[in-house]
Amino acid sequence: MPKNVVNLMRTLSMKSVCRVFFLAVLLIPCPAGAEGGECRVSITGIDFDKYNPLRDTPTVAQGSITVTCSAPANVKVTVSTGVSQSYHPRKMTGTRESMEYNLYADSLYQTVWGNGDGGTVIGSLTHEGGQRSRILPVYGRIKPKQDVYAPQDFGDSPAVTVLW
Repeated sequence: MPKNVVNLMRTLSMKSVCRVFFLAVLLIPCPAGAEGGECRVSITGIDFDKYNPLRDTPTVAQGSITVTCSAPANVKVTVSTGVSQSYHPRKMTGTRESMEYNLYADSLYQTVWGNGDGGTVIGSLTHEGGQRSRILPVYGRIKPKQDVYAPQDFGDSPAVTVLW
């Protein structure tokens, strides 16, 4: 069992017509184990901006998970399913209905962020220490032509867990 676990909740939010995402950075200092160093984790949330259900192309956005450690550390990052309890696809809930989306570790939208189960991936990196930041991208994608009522707020809160 890892000595250090940070569990961060992140809210993804969008409207089908108007932008409402609250871009936030969460910074949590945590001890880095026996080395006596410190690791900090910050998350830049995903802003899907406006969703148009008549568009033929997916709506995409990008966020990131940043890890900074003062001492060497092997870091693992998982992202939960959120409210949908499924990785394929994740769902954002609205006031009247839900909308399918997903979070990816690659810009080609092929590798789903998750916990290693069901074809999902765990992010991993070796941090050399020295306060240098390492960034893991998070690519969000909403499939096109979803039959949703506009305007409506949609949101989800997948947990990001960082282990070292």
